[in-house]
Amino acid sequence: MLLSAHSHVGRCSFASIQHTAMHSNDLLASCRSLNRRALHARTFFNSASDRRRCKVQYTSSSDQQTSTSGRQDTQQSMSQSDRYRRGQKGMPYKLISALAFGGIALTAYLAASKLSGAPVVCLASGGCGSVLNSEYATVFGIPLSLLGLGAYSAVAALSIRGILSQSSKAPVSQYGVLAGGAVLASCSASLLYVLLTRFEGEACTWCLTSAGLSFGILAAACSGFSRRQLQDVAPQGGGLIAATILFLSLAWSGIDPQGAEAVYDIPYQAATVTTQSSSRGEQLAKRLNDAGAKMYGAFWCSHCHEQKEAFGSQAMKDFPYVECYPDGFHKFDDLAKQCKDAKIQAFPAWIIKGQTYPGAQSFDKLEKILDSQ
Repeated sequence: MLLSAHSHVGRCSFASIQHTAMHSNDLLASCRSLNRRALHARTFFNSASDRRRCKVQYTSSSDQQTSTSGRQDTQQSMSQSDRYRRGQKGMPYKLISALAFGGIALTAYLAASKLSGAPVVCLASGGCGSVLNSEYATVFGIPLSLLGLGAYSAVAALSIRGILSQSSKAPVSQYGVLAGGAVLASCSASLLYVLLTRFEGEACTWCLTSAGLSFGILAAACSGFSRRQLQDVAPQGGGLIAATILFLSLAWSGIDPQGAEAVYDIPYQAATVTTQSSSRGEQLAKRLNDAGAKMYGAFWCSHCHEQKEAFGSQAMKDFPYVECYPDGFHKFDDLAKQCKDAKIQAFPAWIIKGQTYPGAQSFDKLEKILDSQ
């Protein structure tokens, strides 16, 4: 009974052990399956994580490169804008415009005198009219003063544009003003060379003033650039200066230097008045003579002769004329004492009761002057 019980127990124990072992095998297989699944899942997740990590790193690197490139472009654009802005701030446009307007006034006066034939008032003794009326005062038939007026006007317009424009437009005004100053300065240098070599001893105040304005504009324009910028534009500037000097040399190549200097030696020769006097001309000449009026002129002055022709030959016996070069026109000769005492600076010049009236006068104006005094 006990044995059977033990055997029963033994059978039960063995069965339990056998059942447990079978269950353990199944559990082990399940664990192995789970391990394989976990390993596969871990590999998948690791691979996906790596892919995400690579993608993030690539995107970050690409964004970084794009950002760096954008910053470089922005910095380059900003540096260029800042460079122009610094140039605009440093360029003395107001000073340049003031000098340019001074040149406009000067050349406008000389051009108007040249085109109208009116005499030019010389601010110093020595006869600047001989220089301004020489062949060197024209370029291919165009008065040099008229070309100077155009150049000064262009510089003035560019300087005003530089004052009013924004930094994006500043380089146009900067380099335009610099080019204009280079042209004016090279032209003035050529004229100074002609003045020193062809008109030795002459003091042309207008010429020297224009040269001072031209060199002042160029110096002011150069001060608005850095040394590096000036070095960059030096080839173009040198070419522009050379082209200007070559242009003037070609325009003056046909001038005979001896012929240009021959104007200093003109013997006196009074021009004959051939026109017939009107009754009004004769009466006006007598009234001027009675009033003590004087017309100061020179025998070589065409406007003086035209004034005489307006009065006519019959009026010349009462015509109050004073010749300022009675011995001829020679180099370094001064005016006649009577003209020098009257401070005559241009021909013809009327002095009526202490008042000076430069230039040729019409009958109407002379009669009005006499009637008002």
